[in-house]
Amino acid sequence: MDEKKESESPVSSEVTAPEPKPAPPPVKLPPRGPVYSAQNLPDDKFSKGRVMKYFPQSKYGFIKDRKGKDVYFNIDEVRFVGDKGRESLKEGILVGYDVGWTSHGLHINRIKIY
Repeated sequence: MDEKKESESPVSSEVTAPEPKPAPPPVKLPPRGPVYSAQNLPDDKFSKGRVMKYFPQSKYGFIKDRKGKDVYFNIDEVRFVGDKGRESLKEGILVGYDVGWTSHGLHINRIKIY
């Protein structure tokens, strides 16, 4: 009789995991204009490089050109070309630049932020 009572009780030994929730749809951001990489920069006669160091409190920094050389710039000596100005300047961005000789060596005199 004991065997009959055990088989009558519906006890499940399986543990079921809760169903996973569906992932939310990806968020689409509005376009912010062209995104440039080192390969697809526009041909606008500027030398191309990347801002490697920038010290906004001291108003100077360095741009690494395509050959790996660091070129100095001072914000007070630079004229910005294009629609982006000095507030857009930060480390890691791609820029176009023109250089000129000063009594202290080669310095950047124009910058275009892409």
